[in-house]
Amino acid sequence: MRSTDTGQRPYQMRMRAANLAGVAARVATKTRIWAADMECQQEEQYPKAKRKRPSGAQYRKRRKEEEERRRREAILKYLESSSTANEVPSTSSSGVPVCSESLDEMMHRPAASYSADGNTRLTTDSTLPVYSDVTETSSPVLPVEVKTDEPSAADPADWPSYLGDTVRTVVVGRGPYQWQQEKGEYSKMKIKRPSGAQYRKRRKQEEERHTKHREAILKYLVSSSTTDEVPSAASSYVPFCSAPEISSSAFPVEMQTDEPCPVDPADWPSPLTDIVRTELVRRGPYQVPPDFVFPKRDGARSCQHLYFFRTLKNGEKIKRNWLTYSNKNNSLFCFCCKLFSTKSIHLINGLTDWKNATTLLNSHDHSPDHLKYLASWKEFELQLKAAETVVKREMAIVQEEKRWRAVLARLIAIVQSLAVRNMALRGDTEKLYCPSNGNFLKEVELLAQFDPIMKDHVHRVKSEYSHLSYLGKHIQNELVECIGAKVVATVVQEIKQSKYFSLILGCTPDVNHTEHLSVLIRIVTLGEDPQVKEHFMGFLEADEFTGQSLATLILQRLDDWQISFDDCRGQSYDNGANMRGKSQGVQATLLQKNPRAFFVPCGAHTLNLVVADAAKSSNDAMGFLGVLQKLFSLFSGSRHRWAILAKHVTITLKMSSETRLENRVEALKPLRYEMSGVREALLEVRGQTKDPVIKVEAQFLAEEVGSFRFLLCTVIWYDILNKIQHVSKVLQSETLQVNVAVSLLEAEIALQNYRATGFVAAQSSAKDMCEEMNVEEVLTLKRLRSTDRLSSYESPDEPEHDALKNLEVNFFNMVVDSAIFAVKERFQTLGDVEKKFGILSSFQSLPHQEMIEQAEALGHALSCGGQSDLDGRELAQELKNLPDLPSQTMTALELLKFIQAKQLSEIYPNLWVALRIVVTLPVTVASVERSFSKSNLIKTYLRSTMCQERLSSLAVMSINPDVVGRISCDDVIEDLVGGCQR
Repeated sequence: MRSTDTGQRPYQMRMRAANLAGVAARVATKTRIWAADMECQQEEQYPKAKRKRPSGAQYRKRRKEEEERRRREAILKYLESSSTANEVPSTSSSGVPVCSESLDEMMHRPAASYSADGNTRLTTDSTLPVYSDVTETSSPVLPVEVKTDEPSAADPADWPSYLGDTVRTVVVGRGPYQWQQEKGEYSKMKIKRPSGAQYRKRRKQEEERHTKHREAILKYLVSSSTTDEVPSAASSYVPFCSAPEISSSAFPVEMQTDEPCPVDPADWPSPLTDIVRTELVRRGPYQVPPDFVFPKRDGARSCQHLYFFRTLKNGEKIKRNWLTYSNKNNSLFCFCCKLFSTKSIHLINGLTDWKNATTLLNSHDHSPDHLKYLASWKEFELQLKAAETVVKREMAIVQEEKRWRAVLARLIAIVQSLAVRNMALRGDTEKLYCPSNGNFLKEVELLAQFDPIMKDHVHRVKSEYSHLSYLGKHIQNELVECIGAKVVATVVQEIKQSKYFSLILGCTPDVNHTEHLSVLIRIVTLGEDPQVKEHFMGFLEADEFTGQSLATLILQRLDDWQISFDDCRGQSYDNGANMRGKSQGVQATLLQKNPRAFFVPCGAHTLNLVVADAAKSSNDAMGFLGVLQKLFSLFSGSRHRWAILAKHVTITLKMSSETRLENRVEALKPLRYEMSGVREALLEVRGQTKDPVIKVEAQFLAEEVGSFRFLLCTVIWYDILNKIQHVSKVLQSETLQVNVAVSLLEAEIALQNYRATGFVAAQSSAKDMCEEMNVEEVLTLKRLRSTDRLSSYESPDEPEHDALKNLEVNFFNMVVDSAIFAVKERFQTLGDVEKKFGILSSFQSLPHQEMIEQAEALGHALSCGGQSDLDGRELAQELKNLPDLPSQTMTALELLKFIQAKQLSEIYPNLWVALRIVVTLPVTVASVERSFSKSNLIKTYLRSTMCQERLSSLAVMSINPDVVGRISCDDVIEDLVGGCQR
């Protein structure tokens, strides 16, 4: 873990715990060696009792139970794969007979016999052989009898020439046999090694299991460290910490043994194992209560409490801690001799001679063997207490680490929540419970009111009990960077699984006038339901803006992510010269390295340029847009004038934008439908204002918006922009495909039809507006400026005396013709890309020979340097053999989903690859524009000092919230601990 304060590092604490565990291991090892040596000395004289093996009946019983368990598991596995839970269907939908035995009937069927080769299992009748559930568990097994006269062997070479319905049902349900390595033979199936993520996941699960076991034994040892607590004698599980287990990473839990560990020494097993001996030493001898009344034997003699004390020469009495009483046999035992000695004496077998008990006890006090065993017992007891101290310390370290992980998990959740909502983390101060300490600390304070873990952490920080807080600005930056890096790593893993991808790039400056390159990658997921995803990968700071430098920057970042650029199949940018330049642009540089990375210009941006070209084609069009801007400036310059406008209209004026087509349509809407209200507002402003400049401007605008020319231009512009806006809206979808985008270019045909009839319809609408405002429908001809003739043979242009005709020629025709020409020219590149993949959308109506030619052309386009994505002739054959589709007008994405749902990728591999590539191609860079909007929300004027890494990480979390939700807090904590520098 990381910390902004001083203090002991968690990993140092773990190292100290490991050292303490090693000390305990060495202590336990020494004890075991000593006990083994002591037992070896007495082995010849007192051999150990042999372990009792199960009898033949017990062995057969266990074997039968094991066979029944395996059989039940096989039956349940088959029933779970079928449509019902407790009964196999009697007949299929096609009338194929199948077995209909219940689970109980299957369980009581006679056991199966195995064939000579050992690979198949045959029932008692002439039933179908199925795989043995002992050697084969990977393929589905049908553990029921299916009556048939036709065999169904595992080897397909043994199948009959004609397969019956029953045999076919069994074979399909079982699936193809997968060869595996058995009896020293080499596997014919390639072993799939786990990926890095799978390996880390398995290692994490193993560590969690070890930690769980370790915490269980530590908790047990801590809770049962007192000598008064004795486990139940009925339990057959005895916890013990031997030397190998303590030194390992996982502490043992509940080691199974057949020997009980009772309290009464008369019930102790013989011989004593290390596990039982260690548990008895840890527990200590049983102490008789002072008020206990000993039972009397024949002769009115009984055990006395004075036997448990030894009287010294000076009259002092010391307690015989080694002496223990057996309530079962009414006898005395020497605890240490019973543990370690193998001799047969009174105090080992039980002292019941109460007449000579005092003499025997005094004699035993001075016995050399007793003194040796007593010293061994005390030493062993001290060693166990030292080991328990180590265990307690490590338990405290484990609990402390668990607490910090819980705190960090909550802090990570707070950072994710704030980052997804584009909210600032820090404030003016970094102290808790201050008014301006920022959103991060406010979230901590709010969580502390309801969460006990965070409440305890906040209490520790406030009371200065802990020098570590993990609430400072540095840990916030590290958390942001770790989460952002984890999101990018998750996306990179998904990109590698999808194989093919496309690049979407765009540049924009921030509030500090620093140019940022926004990087997005478009993929198609390979699942049951393929989805198009555009993942934001971050902002790159660009020092130079040439096409070569930007291309080098993106290639370097792809190398850092370990993503092969050879798998790139598309690239899309805006229409800037440094991005789409044919010679030195980014797309040209990347095409030189990978010719299969097709360049697709942004359709929505291109459509905006079409409108810009049309607006610049006519002076009347530019003049109209200038008046529109003046109207907005006049009313928005004063709150009083804006209130006057709001009083007369319901749709307020909008500022016209040069880059966003939607804003232009919204700016024209109040003039198109509420022109009379706008004119009334202008007249009221003219009457109320005392500023001569505003008065003159309002007078001019009132006369202009009331003219027939302005009304006619308003209707024409609104109709043109409204027709283009619908296409622009569709082109901004991230799931849009190339063939659909090209079909939307029928706007060219719509513009041609509008050129033929649009001007007459506009006149009719303009006349209606004139009647509503009560103005004359007069169109005056503006004076033409004369120009000097260049040569004597040139004659001046013949002026158009008809004002209406002049407006149609110089405004309407020029604007519409310019838009039609721009559509043809600017969408040519998109059309060329669509022609290469056109076979995938029109193969149903193509002749066979033309289909082959287009398929071979597509295969050639997807080939480079001796490598090819598909085979053209095979693609044509697959398209020819494709089954009937649900619809005749399916898009490439819908066809890909159909193939995935029907699991036809193995039958039509070339078509499957071609569809993935064409769906991967981007059509718009709208997602890049959205990332610019996120950047403006994150890096505001008040947060302008934000560094590049922090901006990129916050943007990654904000734009990819679905990926953030899939990230595990434990993985982020591991990355945070692994990258700790302090």
